[in-house]
Amino acid sequence: MTGLTLPKKCGVMLLPDCTLFPHGGLPLYIFEERYRTMLDEALAGECVFAVGRIRENEGGEDEISTVGTAGLVRASREGEDGTSQLLLHGVIRVRFCE
Repeated sequence: MTGLTLPKKCGVMLLPDCTLFPHGGLPLYIFEERYRTMLDEALAGECVFAVGRIRENEGGEDEISTVGTAGLVRASREGEDGTSQLLLHGVIRVRFCE
């Protein structure tokens, strides 16, 4: 068995109050155009993208957590309308730098 090579950069899906843990699974329904594009790019490459969490801060404004999880697309099925259902498997925690 060989190790998994993760890309230096990957797409990030930002979700409210959602956390993907390493070794955990996250079923996703992809319908927004920007995430459809991100999924297409991931599937054309290493099949990896990250999930980041949006949460409300003490001031009531949304903020993005600086830590998320890179995940591997384990299964993906595209519908006739261009939406996709997939299972993302958490691989490793990542820190967002940009």
